Amino acid sequence: MTREQAIRRAAVVFILLGLGVLAIIGRLIQLQVFQHEHWAALAEAVQEDVIEIPQRRGTIYDRKGRPLACDVPAYSIALDNYHMTKPELLVRLLEEELGLPEDEAVRKVYRESYFTWIARQVDREVGDRIKERADELGIEGLLFFDTWKRAYPQGRLAPEILGVVGVDGEGLEVLRYLEAGLPPREAGPGDPGRSGGGWRGPGGLGAGLRCDP
Repeated sequence: MTREQAIRRAAVVFILLGLGVLAIIGRLIQLQVFQHEHWAALAEAVQEDVIEIPQRRGTIYDRKGRPLACDVPAYSIALDNYHMTKPELLVRLLEEELGLPEDEAVRKVYRESYFTWIARQVDREVGDRIKERADELGIEGLLFFDTWKRAYPQGRLAPEILGVVGVDGEGLEVLRYLEAGLPPREAGPGDPGRSGGGWRGPGGLGAGLRCDP
């Protein structure tokens, strides 16, 4: 190989390397400048999530000032599946403390996600016990959110009259009638504590209720 040929080959190599560097720089400019907002939004969607913590609901009293329905502190428990440790022990813990069936606990623990709801509105003492046992077992990845849980100090009387709501604040009694496709419901002799109205179906969603003295 002559000196001239070696120089030509070296020049070709340097040109190819230069083109490669220019291509990389061009790609970086494309990603970091022209497509920055797109990739930043995509990263935020993967890494972050917005969790709505329900507001505290007001207390309802009877005419003697006794609370019929009130909010008490509770936990909503979730799991960061990608940073979770010791899944076998975690499955057993959820079965024992929350009473989850084994297949449901396994499905939630091994789900491929950054965020999985485990249970909502868990009693405070149960949540504290889960925290303590998870620390003792070296389980990581559980997330505890402070929230409120509806309680009925006078027993079943209040929910029978006032109705109940789910973890997202939706009225479950009304939804039950709508989902069943039932016609407007009128209270009858078999409905103690309810009279003069009932549930209105689609087109006029609402609940009419009067408590008898």
